[in-house]
Amino acid sequence: EVAVALLRVPDLHLLDRSPRHEMQALKGLAAWAEQFASLISLELKRSCLWMEIGSALRYFGGVEAIIEQAQNGLVALGYRASIGVAPTPEAALVLAGAGAAPVLSLDALPAALGRLALDHLPIDAHWLASFAALGLHRVDDLLAVSVDALARRYGPGIADYLARLLGRAPHPLAPYQAPQRYRRRFECFGA
Repeated sequence: EVAVALLRVPDLHLLDRSPRHEMQALKGLAAWAEQFASLISLELKRSCLWMEIGSALRYFGGVEAIIEQAQNGLVALGYRASIGVAPTPEAALVLAGAGAAPVLSLDALPAALGRLALDHLPIDAHWLASFAALGLHRVDDLLAVSVDALARRYGPGIADYLARLLGRAPHPLAPYQAPQRYRRRFECFGA
């Protein structure tokens, strides 16, 4: 990706990733997102900002209105984001990555996820290769396999993940609390 970018823009200034700056940006976005949700959580590892919007749907005029306002606000702030809406955090992440439509109920979740290719799941590449060798290519193929069989072959990790994905096990998220005082430093790069 870097080589292609440098071919297209030879004088491109590359920056190393900075987890500290990324977390600062996520915290800033979390404070901004409080206009949409009262429960917000952050995860730097996957660059996720989770928002519980169920209680705000009526106020904003539905899920599509919240998505539109959030997308417009993010663009105005100079960010790009993939937004996923689902009754579980893991499903929202998968739907965001797939660019899929919002899913509002647990009952509709298996069918919505089932149509997706397995590579939309944030799981280890060796598991994906093993699933492909077994003829499992879509999420519904994987969901058709018994949880006990998956746990015996791959360990409890995949079974636990699928339980969180489908809302059969809790996925506790640590709530983000905005600081009492806000201070931000902006770095500018000159030519």
